[in-house]
Amino acid sequence: MERVFGNLSGYMVWKKGDDLHVPTHVVMSAEEYKSIVETKRLLKEQIDNLKVSHASEMNTLKEKALNYKKKIDKAASEKVAEAKKKVKTAEEEAERQRNLNQNLLRITRERANAERGLQPKKTHKGYRCIGRITQTKVSGEYDRTTHKASYAYVWESTLETPYDGTICLDQIENRIISDLIGPDGILKMLHVEYCTYDDGSTVIWRGPYYEVVDNADNKNYLFDYRFAMNIKNKLWEVQIMTTKPIYTPPEMLI
Repeated sequence: MERVFGNLSGYMVWKKGDDLHVPTHVVMSAEEYKSIVETKRLLKEQIDNLKVSHASEMNTLKEKALNYKKKIDKAASEKVAEAKKKVKTAEEEAERQRNLNQNLLRITRERANAERGLQPKKTHKGYRCIGRITQTKVSGEYDRTTHKASYAYVWESTLETPYDGTICLDQIENRIISDLIGPDGILKMLHVEYCTYDDGSTVIWRGPYYEVVDNADNKNYLFDYRFAMNIKNKLWEVQIMTTKPIYTPPEMLI
């Protein structure tokens, strides 16, 4: 392989140290040219093979990733389906227990009504006033001027429920509260108003007399209550404290 430069007669071989001319071309033998072409072909073939190999590897990785995603999605879907199934089963069981509870409480109420002669036994709410509706004295708000506590007369009444005293209170308390409140509740029958807490719950508010009487607007308000189990008749009772005497419907005085 030699470097050459052109002149009027053609191409001349450039020799080292010739500062008068600049080589412009390279002259090679047929073998040298053939070797370069072959080397170029082999390199191109290697590059093509690498491209094919890379594409194959990428496709393999993509396929593995897709299969792994399908496997994960399937497992997740199965777990979600299993969780939904468990939730549905739990909800159905809870509903069954609620219905069973309602039936048991209904049977308890009807049996208690029959034993106490409350008619009609299937529709009577099962509550009645027992004992005495008594006036009692409670302390009111503390007077900071006189350094004495004021007192007020309030009313205490005992309501007998239709629920068996052998039922634990934590299982029956919400039911009794539910019976007391609402437009058709026992308190409405007694002409007694009540307050609930600001959190939107249906729990009846209880607190000091002076806190409720300030906004009572001359109405009869419930401000305290407690539960008791009557040992004699084995029924739960709820004792209520009100700002005025309660109205007692005839059907609750039996």
